[in-house]
Amino acid sequence: MKCIHADKVILNSIVPNTTWMIMSPLQKDKFNRNCVQVTCTKCGNEKLHPVTLLFGSIQQCSCLRVETGRKTTLAKYGVDCILKHKSVRDACSKVQLENKDEIHAKRTQTLQQRFGVDNYAQTKIHRNRLSELHTSLLMDDKTFKELAAQYNVSVSRSRQIVKTYGEAAFHIWAKGLQENGASINEMLFKQAVPYAERFDRYLPEHGIHKKPDFKLNDKIYVECDGLYIHSEKGKTGRNYHVDRRMEFEKAGLRLIFFRSDEIEFKPIIIKSMCDVLTGKVTNKIAARKCTIKSVPKPDANKFLLENHLMGTDSPVSKGIGLYFKDELVCLLTYKKTPNKPELEISRFCTKHNSIVIAGFSRLIRVLESKCLECHYEQILTWVDLRYGTGNSLLDLGFKLIDRGDGRAGYSYTDGRRTTNRLACRAIDGKSERQVAAEKGLYRIYDAGQRKYVKFLGQGKVDRK
Repeated sequence: MKCIHADKVILNSIVPNTTWMIMSPLQKDKFNRNCVQVTCTKCGNEKLHPVTLLFGSIQQCSCLRVETGRKTTLAKYGVDCILKHKSVRDACSKVQLENKDEIHAKRTQTLQQRFGVDNYAQTKIHRNRLSELHTSLLMDDKTFKELAAQYNVSVSRSRQIVKTYGEAAFHIWAKGLQENGASINEMLFKQAVPYAERFDRYLPEHGIHKKPDFKLNDKIYVECDGLYIHSEKGKTGRNYHVDRRMEFEKAGLRLIFFRSDEIEFKPIIIKSMCDVLTGKVTNKIAARKCTIKSVPKPDANKFLLENHLMGTDSPVSKGIGLYFKDELVCLLTYKKTPNKPELEISRFCTKHNSIVIAGFSRLIRVLESKCLECHYEQILTWVDLRYGTGNSLLDLGFKLIDRGDGRAGYSYTDGRRTTNRLACRAIDGKSERQVAAEKGLYRIYDAGQRKYVKFLGQGKVDRK
């Protein structure tokens, strides 16, 4: 029987609406179907593809299906893989915790049967692999053991640094440890912000008796906070960061707090924030030259992940943005406050290494219009005082409601990453603390949250 798609089989041509390139003439497969050899122009995948499926139902390469799935998951859940979603991770952790004794017993039984030990680290296989790793060539024709001996550091710690941060970061850390005892967080911050000056003295002239880690200029200083040391598990008090911030504020100075996971995973954002604070940003865009548009949720999530230190926000939030030459350069997300006639600003950020002049004020005017259309009475926002002040809000008609000096807010951490406290909400009769403990999380406190509100008048905005 003649193939109905035979006239479409042209060597080295692209199948319409796909990434498949035809690499062979018609041939039969083991099921006697008319097939052609095709190659994906995107990922290089090769396969013998039935012609009917290729031209009839337009079957895409698996790489495109994976990409489409990631986009859909990002749009619905704010992550590109469902296994990264908090609810899924929490469910997995819950199952593991509920069955931890059974899992441990099964693991021990298997190790005893196979190797005659209770712990895998005691097996000869593990010890031999560890020995091979320690003596394997790493860089500069040196082994882990030789590198560790060169800098007088632990071999295991050397491996951990290289695996986590890379070879270049290892040298920076090891040299910094030799010179001034700097932590890996401080070394990575110095790598991200080269002009930051390592600060190794106190400021008694300002009444400050605990030195910061870095100096950006004469008025702005930075502290690099390790998640464990600066958490309640590391014996850091609840108001430690609040007191540190207020101490600098009273002296007319500013102290910025960056956490170790932010320094490790978001160095570009941190560099951009420091550049803005010190006036080093050269890419300046006028808001009047931009177009205002509603921002689809997937685009907003992607922009926040790339440009905001806290990443994505609530799934119910909406976004408005400024586009310059069809590129999103400034984003404000907001949501309706439950049971109150007000809108709350969730996130605001600009593209990294850029400033949009009057961008925030222009988007605020749009938000005011939305409030008045819905007969809402006010706009609310919170400022994280670890790196913000909120002073610019006063110029836009906002009023300071709570200074955030009395009590610090908090997140949760496992010592590696920080997690929003909403991930540990009380459930099934368990308190928030109990839920967090089951997940292996403990609290890390911030430097306070400052609350601002803009009250709107009847039919017009109150500019007072």
